[in-house]
Amino acid sequence: VRDEWDSHLKRAMELGVASNVLGVGNVPWENMPLYYQAADVMVSISSNDSLPNCMLEAMACGVPVIMGDIPQISEWVTDGKNGYCTPPRDPSELASRIVRVLADQVGVLDAFVQNNIGLIHREVDSRIVAVAVKKLVQGIANGTRV
Repeated sequence: VRDEWDSHLKRAMELGVASNVLGVGNVPWENMPLYYQAADVMVSISSNDSLPNCMLEAMACGVPVIMGDIPQISEWVTDGKNGYCTPPRDPSELASRIVRVLADQVGVLDAFVQNNIGLIHREVDSRIVAVAVKKLVQGIANGTRV
């Protein structure tokens, strides 16, 4: 892991952006909301991921997301509505989306944040989802819902 970090830091130095890069190592889970809320954007351009928790956590903390444009992500992120999707192997498009987020002049990100907080509330909030699961289980047990 250290070699990988050193490689990334070296590349950041070559690009002249090392002063914008911070490596903090392992962060206790309960402190993660502070890190998300300090972020301007969360980027994960995996070409193969089922449902990244970091995406949901960032959304819940009001951080705009830029994700790889893969089917699993498109169930959660609609490009331009609540985040950006970019081809996983297109660095120019990724850079363009990052710049768009950092230079947001028209308040698009405010809409992203509001859409995401509503989405997380409806689809992930355990207080709401638990009620739906309970109804589903009761329906199955009663033979009225499959």
